[in-house]
Amino acid sequence: MDLTQAQTWVELVPAMLIAVALLLVPGAVLVRGLGLRGMAVWGAAAPVSVSVIAISAIVTPRLGLRWSLWCLLIGWAVALALVVGLRRVIRRMLTRRPAPVASGARGVSTAENHALAASSVSTPLPGHGGSRLTRSAWRRGVTPGLLALIAAVALISSTFFTLVPDAEYIMQLFDTTFHLNAVRAILDSGDGSSLTLWSITNKANNSAFYPAAWHDVVALVAQLSGIGVPQATNVVALVVSAVVWPLGAIWLAQAIGGPNLASSLAGGLLSTCFPAFPWLFLHWGPLYPNLLGNSLIAAALALTLSICRRRPDSVRHRLNATAALLLAVPGLALAHPNSLLAAVGFAAMIVFATLGPQLRRMRADSGQAGAGGASAETLVGWLGVRGTRIAIWSVAGVFVLLWGVLRTGLDVAPWNADENLLDALTDIVTNGPVDRPAAIAVSVLALIGLVRCLRSRRWWPLIVFGFTVVLYLVVVASPIPLLRDVLTAGFYRDPKRIAGLTVFGFLPLAVIGFTTVWALVTIAVMRIGPKHTHRLSRSAQAMRRAVVGVVLLMLAAVLVLPIRNGAIAQVVSWAQRDYVIAPTSKLLNTDERDVLAHLRDYVPAGQTVLVDPGNGGALAYAFENVPVTRVHILSDVPDDLQTLDWHLSDASWKDRTCPIVRANDLHFVLDFGDAIVDNVKKPGLSDIPAEVGTVVYSQGRARLVELTGCWG
Repeated sequence: MDLTQAQTWVELVPAMLIAVALLLVPGAVLVRGLGLRGMAVWGAAAPVSVSVIAISAIVTPRLGLRWSLWCLLIGWAVALALVVGLRRVIRRMLTRRPAPVASGARGVSTAENHALAASSVSTPLPGHGGSRLTRSAWRRGVTPGLLALIAAVALISSTFFTLVPDAEYIMQLFDTTFHLNAVRAILDSGDGSSLTLWSITNKANNSAFYPAAWHDVVALVAQLSGIGVPQATNVVALVVSAVVWPLGAIWLAQAIGGPNLASSLAGGLLSTCFPAFPWLFLHWGPLYPNLLGNSLIAAALALTLSICRRRPDSVRHRLNATAALLLAVPGLALAHPNSLLAAVGFAAMIVFATLGPQLRRMRADSGQAGAGGASAETLVGWLGVRGTRIAIWSVAGVFVLLWGVLRTGLDVAPWNADENLLDALTDIVTNGPVDRPAAIAVSVLALIGLVRCLRSRRWWPLIVFGFTVVLYLVVVASPIPLLRDVLTAGFYRDPKRIAGLTVFGFLPLAVIGFTTVWALVTIAVMRIGPKHTHRLSRSAQAMRRAVVGVVLLMLAAVLVLPIRNGAIAQVVSWAQRDYVIAPTSKLLNTDERDVLAHLRDYVPAGQTVLVDPGNGGALAYAFENVPVTRVHILSDVPDDLQTLDWHLSDASWKDRTCPIVRANDLHFVLDFGDAIVDNVKKPGLSDIPAEVGTVVYSQGRARLVELTGCWG
């Protein structure tokens, strides 16, 4: 079977499994090697896997190796050796700790220990310990997490298949040409480095950095499964949206509410309910690198919570989580730098909101005698006053540094603030940013969570939410250019990229709201009938539990179904107009796709075809591996080829255009007409007259023209 032309999703099941394995298995092994357990292994797997993939793609071509699974295995082996080294360092740090610290000294009182435990921001994830309770928590975390993931995969996948019913369909938008051709370039050259990928555009700064993690993953999937570049792109988009993103959300929910079914379902179901993510990034751009990068943020926040939460926990677990977070950082940066920027921003809010109050309590109690043994197992208790201050200021410094360095110029960030403040606030309140349909149920749950956080003085979810609100209001409504530049230049000043981040403000609050409602419903149902459970027969007890289960499932359905049938369905209907290869498609229509399918019948191997990237001609490279003069709408070409853009179709210019054609060894041009996505018409590359070229194949308006007028 020729899977390069596969169109049904059933044919691509092996490719899906390959994509899942690539994105989870390398990282899971490394995280497990660090000593993390349970859901943490799978929650942190994707960002660590992406780190290994993207770094391997940078290093191995410098060793003379072509990008392949072998390169990934080499990089993974090196990473495994690094993990072994980190594990030994952590073990030595723990064995060399002074006895007073291990027993809870450093001036932390027993009262402080109880205060820390009582004011916990979350039920902790399982740490590294030997108790039966901890091991049971690991197992409990994985089982409900898996159930929640299955639900999320089913919901998101069904929506994705509705959006992309044909596996070869592409988004008919500006950035599609580059992303598909970049994957083909990696397969063609064997170089997937983020330091060289941008060179395919032939721009003057062709050595500029461009995050290539997405394209590296897609190239591996295409290479290992034998499918075409468009199909591989859709497969990875599906796996990232339906597996990686909800997996991180589920783990973050468990970090907030504990490794139980309520928290797990909250994370899994809520991940399917945001109109702004992942669907917006599939329909705007499309922003594939940002789709991957932002899907990893939830895992980074869960790791941050594992390190910083107030409740006493294993020091070993905190150190293991810190090591895992360090391994995840390159994956975020090489997926997309502004995903790293967002993750650092959110993580900084968590650090400030958790370590700051703990530090104040420690200073207030520093004069008291005695110390609780478990208090040393909190991060502040272990670091002490000075160490905690250094940690807070270090995070603040990294935050400010990245916010100042990861910025884009106005030439690539043309978006303006075009909403008024009231409309922007309405977007936030209804969870419908940048004209997305409202998801009121999520907003209601977030409101419940907000009230719960205020009552329990759990500040970090409120601060993270406030941070996202500020970013969104500034980018869409601020009349002060300097303020927009300072806060949002790292995100291209793009309202849609910021809109995709609002989910991380809503998600923690909505998880808390969901688990609160879940607990209240459970209590209410369990109070029906006799108060003492032991007086009920076994059948009556089973019936009560069944009633609780049915009511809770109805609660979940009340959340999911209205949003899926409302906001998500509306988003998909909008995107479907562009996610298709149809007779009227602007970038690549059915006639043009037919011409591409016949290129190899007429164009000799290695022959470069003259194209206008704005009308889909450049996709000959991605679809059929036929070299083209431009691989991106933003590609630069020499001045002589620009002359062809304007005058090739003018027979009176043959004396000037034909020498250019011969000098560049151009024998064919794709004449795909005037339908363009970049609003820059190149009249010389359409309506080629017989004096200049001969049509060798055509379908409808689309034509492959041989430039016989210049080579006769």
